[in-house]
Amino acid sequence: TTMKSIFDSQKTHVDLNYRLEAHMERAQIRRSDSIVTHTQGHAKVLEDELGINADSFEIIPHGISLNVNAVSQNAKRNEEFQRILYVGRFEHRKGIDVLLRAIPDVLRENENIRFHLIGRDDIGYEKAFRKRNAHAVNEKVSFLGQVDAKTLQMHYEDCTLFVAPSRYESFGLIYAEAMAHSKPVIGCKVGGVPEVVVDGSNGLL
Repeated sequence: TTMKSIFDSQKTHVDLNYRLEAHMERAQIRRSDSIVTHTQGHAKVLEDELGINADSFEIIPHGISLNVNAVSQNAKRNEEFQRILYVGRFEHRKGIDVLLRAIPDVLRENENIRFHLIGRDDIGYEKAFRKRNAHAVNEKVSFLGQVDAKTLQMHYEDCTLFVAPSRYESFGLIYAEAMAHSKPVIGCKVGGVPEVVVDGSNGLL
């Protein structure tokens, strides 16, 4: 995802240094002899953003290691709760605000759900969420911060469902990681996500 796309999705004012960096990034892309990206959707965004023909890009999707044990392990588990997992930075572009607003509504419909949220929270989303909601909601939501790779894999394996309502993803590696653990996913029709998540097949958009 280009810096311009990231800045455009932020609500806060971007300072001069970052704007200059985005300008240099655009100049570097335009002057490149060869251009590679990972989805046709993102190539089209860059075409609109930079005036580069999307057909100029070589598309190389991300590969991912499969957890071959995930299906058998999860099939044997007797779930006490349905576990919903989010992985990503706590920022506007990642749609964390959308998910946090939805959680109380989801829990009113089904109390047998637990939310596990993984990612850096520099803005204070957790604090605002805890203040806004009653104990009955808060006790069912775990803010886990950043975790190491082993812990992340454990949460992918233990979850029932993966959700990330990003406003933009150039690819969406998190969805592929969840699917590598045989988990259904929920995302949005943005950027390259529809090339990773096939609506109604391996997830919902």
